[in-house]
Amino acid sequence: MAMSIQLPEDAERRLRATAHASNVSAEQLAVAVVREFLAHPDAEFEAAATLVLRNNVELYRRLA
Repeated sequence: MAMSIQLPEDAERRLRATAHASNVSAEQLAVAVVREFLAHPDAEFEAAATLVLRNNVELYRRLA
């Protein structure tokens, strides 16, 4: 899957600098970061997502 994202200039600069220091392309580093995030999601994010999904179920039940 190909995807295009827009980063603020400072974030792009940091991504490129970190990639250069790691001897990989910015794209390779971005893919690795996304894969790592998806493999180990933050517990706080997971709790918030679960709450939102639970609330949506209740909302859809009321609207039905």
